[in-house]
Amino acid sequence: MKLQDGGLPVCRMNPILMACLIAFVLMARPELAPAMSTLTDICPEQAQTLGISIWAQKNGDAGIEVRLEFRAKDKFKDFTRIELQIGEGANRKMSAPLLVSYLDHEKVSTRFSAFPSYLAESSLIIFVNDIPLGGTGYRLKVKNFVDLKKFQ
Repeated sequence: MKLQDGGLPVCRMNPILMACLIAFVLMARPELAPAMSTLTDICPEQAQTLGISIWAQKNGDAGIEVRLEFRAKDKFKDFTRIELQIGEGANRKMSAPLLVSYLDHEKVSTRFSAFPSYLAESSLIIFVNDIPLGGTGYRLKVKNFVDLKKFQ
């Protein structure tokens, strides 16, 4: 057995075995592979059909509070998380998972607050574990659901 400089044993793994191990982990836990998710934009009409509600209100010094609610059933029964993104692609300013609350056994709610200038480039994405090795992200662009002029 070889030893490193510090006296710890060196463990070498066959590259094929390592690739199989990584593939197994990703198949067993697809939420660990978010890059494999497909992204679908949802318009207000589709959101209404899917039972998704988004609205906004002033939130004092915190800016504008945006709320999202939907039922975790049918298309969303296997949802894993809701993510807030501000900006897109190379211009992304931030991306973060949001805490969710269950208003009852199916109804999910989340919210975030931001200054009005960020709302135009903000999106909420509902990630659903509905396909092997990934899932679908349903993106709702806040500017399509909230009258931003009302908060200027």
